[in-house]
Amino acid sequence: MALPSFRRFDVQARYAVILSVISVVPFLGAAGLVWRNYDRELGQIVYGAQGRFLPAFVGCVLLSMLPGALGFLFGWSSAGQ
Repeated sequence: MALPSFRRFDVQARYAVILSVISVVPFLGAAGLVWRNYDRELGQIVYGAQGRFLPAFVGCVLLSMLPGALGFLFGWSSAGQ
């Protein structure tokens, strides 16, 4: 399977949308972690020192940023065509 020509603006726009939608999935995971660990009385996100919350949250944010940034760059490159 050959890769499409990324020089064409319509291909760039299509991949921008796909990558942007993919970036929503890990963001929802991070939002779910925050929702689960948020304490309304304290007004803070509560997690233990030995827990896996922080690595999981940071991993979700990073996994969301990569396709989001690529989608933004493809969208920026194809804008105005």
